Amino acid sequence: MEDRPTWEAVGGEQKSSLRSLRSWRKFFFAVGYLGHGLIASIVAFFQQAFLLEVAQVPAAWVGNIVLVKQFWDGAVDPFIGAASDGLDTRWGRRRPFCTLALLPLLALWVLQWSSPGWIHDNNAAKVTYFMSVILLFSFFSSMFFVPYQAVIPDLATTYHSRTTLLLGVRVFSLLGSGLGSYLWGYLIEAFPVEASEGEAVDGMTADYRRGYLSAAVLATIPIGVTAIIGLLSIKELPPTKDLRARYRTCMERTKRAASSFFGTLLALARFAPFDILLFMHVLAAIGISLFTGNLVLYFKYVLLNEEATSLALLILQGSLTVSMFFWFAVCSKVGLKVISFICGAVILSVGFTLMYFMTEDTDIAVVYSNMALLGLGASATSLMTNAMVPDVLEMFHKDKEERHEALFYGVFAFLDTLAMGVAAIVAGYSLQYVGYLSPYEQAVSNHVLEQPEGALTVMRWTVSLCPLIITSFCFPLALFYFLLVELRYKKMKMAHDGAFVATWSDDSSDMEHHYIDAAETGSLTSGSELGFN
Repeated sequence: MEDRPTWEAVGGEQKSSLRSLRSWRKFFFAVGYLGHGLIASIVAFFQQAFLLEVAQVPAAWVGNIVLVKQFWDGAVDPFIGAASDGLDTRWGRRRPFCTLALLPLLALWVLQWSSPGWIHDNNAAKVTYFMSVILLFSFFSSMFFVPYQAVIPDLATTYHSRTTLLLGVRVFSLLGSGLGSYLWGYLIEAFPVEASEGEAVDGMTADYRRGYLSAAVLATIPIGVTAIIGLLSIKELPPTKDLRARYRTCMERTKRAASSFFGTLLALARFAPFDILLFMHVLAAIGISLFTGNLVLYFKYVLLNEEATSLALLILQGSLTVSMFFWFAVCSKVGLKVISFICGAVILSVGFTLMYFMTEDTDIAVVYSNMALLGLGASATSLMTNAMVPDVLEMFHKDKEERHEALFYGVFAFLDTLAMGVAAIVAGYSLQYVGYLSPYEQAVSNHVLEQPEGALTVMRWTVSLCPLIITSFCFPLALFYFLLVELRYKKMKMAHDGAFVATWSDDSSDMEHHYIDAAETGSLTSGSELGFN
């Protein structure tokens, strides 16, 4: 069994081992997120459009399916996290979950983008099929990505090294997002319908069912390859000695993790930094989910420019990726992640406002420019909230002397998917209420691809005013986080300069050296000293 560094003894060879985690392992771990980004962006941008326009599931049921899926994640994600935290095998705590989940994840990814012929004329069969497949895919996706994400605190042990690792993670994730959504947009239209067949595919101008299925099969290649690369890079820290002493077997530790599940959730709920960051993250995620879930419909019916969708998504994702480096530089210079978050939220608010005033006559260059602006803002809110999580994890560990990384990330994964569920249910029921028409219903009723005025209004609001209003609530929360957490935490660390994790210099290796010195002397600052009890 490969030796793994521990939190109890960081010295000698282990000190060198800890530093080595800053090299190739971090890079290949970040590569593993390319597939994650591809999955997330395609689901975010195309799932609602696929269910409405291709599978032609009733609009209200589309919202119901996605919402049920999010509550399913709410039951699954934290328990997978807790089970992973309590597991200890010769292969580690995280790798067994990821390895067992990979093949089912790939198979179910293909099935959720297929629309079998036997369900086309039966709404009940459609709902049952997609509900079942999406829930199963969600389970195995959580089984892979929740433990995988929980490795981050093991790979990055200092304040700035976490931001560096998260930058790499976000860059590869957004690289997958950008390339995936761009190529997906072209692949799904790869099978055009001849004019004489215009009504043969339920009112659709292309054989989208065949296109979506082909795109899903091809997508399994980058998803599978990058997942394997990431798994090979994992190097974990084992459970604490106290846990090993009291719970000798894998089963005992898993049972212990399950029995303490609700107690740990309660402890999280009482931890102020976690609560503030949680609400910031959820509000930003709901706003972004409303925008991404309805953007394809917005281009097709409001701007009447469906062919521009793929390039617009590429610009949006490209801006997200490139601007990560900008925000990383800003954060390194300012030293406060929440300030970068606030700047990103301001930029997002401007972009959402501009979306409201765009029409079919708006110059497409203006539309593309706004996509780039929205990517700039979204990159800050996404990178910074994710980079704050390991900081809060560290505070919690020092306060409670417990490590529950996977449970933390399980809660955040659940909240991400819950945000998508809330956005989908709002959009789905709103579209159903105002009389949204599927392509088949449009072809049958007036032989013209258009929507009633009420549906166009909903599509416009869900990518502009609704996200704008939701994002505005992030500002007071970010200010509260700044006053309660960042300033107090920074002041305390500077008071312990030379004995704590960071010196607030740009030399990350220096900072890691101070972390190791602190670990050896046992002088790490506690959560109670920071005033979070």
